[in-house]
Amino acid sequence: MNIQYVFIPKNPILWHCADSFFNVLSQRKSQQQDANTLVESIVQINVKSTWHLVHTLLNVPPDTSLALFLLALQPDYLVIAFLLKLVSKVWRKKLSIYYLMHEPRLEKGQVNFIKAFLVYAHQVMFAYIADKVMLPSDKAVDRAKTFVPPAKINQINLAFAAIPNETLKQSLQQLKGSWDDCKKFLMLGTVSSIDKNPQGFLNFASAFHCHHPNQAQFIRAGRDRTSFVEYDDNLIIRFPSYISEATKRFLLGLTHFVIVPYTASTQSGVITEALSHGKLIIVNDIPAFAHLKKFSFIFTVDFSDPKSILACIHEILAMDISEYEKRYWEAIHYFEQHYSERRLAAALNEVLS
Repeated sequence: MNIQYVFIPKNPILWHCADSFFNVLSQRKSQQQDANTLVESIVQINVKSTWHLVHTLLNVPPDTSLALFLLALQPDYLVIAFLLKLVSKVWRKKLSIYYLMHEPRLEKGQVNFIKAFLVYAHQVMFAYIADKVMLPSDKAVDRAKTFVPPAKINQINLAFAAIPNETLKQSLQQLKGSWDDCKKFLMLGTVSSIDKNPQGFLNFASAFHCHHPNQAQFIRAGRDRTSFVEYDDNLIIRFPSYISEATKRFLLGLTHFVIVPYTASTQSGVITEALSHGKLIIVNDIPAFAHLKKFSFIFTVDFSDPKSILACIHEILAMDISEYEKRYWEAIHYFEQHYSERRLAAALNEVLS
């Protein structure tokens, strides 16, 4: 028998990871018609859940294995992982730990030194204790190779649930209706460090308004944990709070473009989720996004260069509605091929083999 526990992160931004893993693992059980596999979720680490896990591990038969899927950087995950590993060693139980390492090492100079050190120390300890370390991008894999044993590394793309096709068609019709009058742009997500570059978003919005007034609308959705920039309320519509899933879907449904002006990154969940909605993406010209340049639904910009911004704006304004529709569906197709739960299922087959 196999018992698989998917841990739900505290950070709601990462709930999609837990949802996707739980759905895929449950589908694997159903497709394999394996009555001897049990998939459960753990909402939080407390005395009750810890005792449940320890008690389960101690009382399982010798032929039963437990698997933990830890999908975020949390100190309590590290504690429970060490505890259960110790129990499994002493009582000779079968336990496997699968850890999703989003950022192996934070960029120097982008965050506080102490925070960067603590994150790195946490990742090093998980590199030691985990049986498999899953990484969401080529760049993350390259960074992890400096301290994670190669045999433990598996690249596995972040996954989101696919949007129903009928919903995508309805959204496209609404977006086509406003295309010629007013193109809508969205910057989504929490800004917790300067590398998220909200100033780049403002530079783009200001340039568009200066050269082509009243032809675009700009929305900033999400919290800025530090005052990196001052927003012009006459230029930017703001939702300065935590964005619920319902609000996020609403905002993605009414915007044509998502702007991701990051100056440093290994991957972006915002890009993945936006592609699932058919959004055209405007990204900063950095190595992490270089592999996206060849796709029609990606616009690459140097957000610190007014000429680069203006060139992108002109390219957007030159695009007619039929070309926009074509790129919309190409974005969705790319998502389905690389970031859907179907793709995650194929990747997990390799991880679990």
